[in-house]
Amino acid sequence: LTIAVDMVPIGSQVVTVAVHEQKTMTFYWNTTGYRPDSYYVEAKISPHPFERDTADNVAHVNVMVTV
Repeated sequence: LTIAVDMVPIGSQVVTVAVHEQKTMTFYWNTTGYRPDSYYVEAKISPHPFERDTADNVAHVNVMVTV
């Protein structure tokens, strides 16, 4: 699983999931040096070698960094 902010990776973890399993992963983003603004965050997991439906392997959200 890789997390990127405005297309820049900020962290990754190896995750093992079973078919139809859901997991919650926690990432901490050090916003030092980022100005208050809206940022595009993407979470993406690589497909399993035999996976056919990869549409749900990516999630996007806009987040607001405030002071």
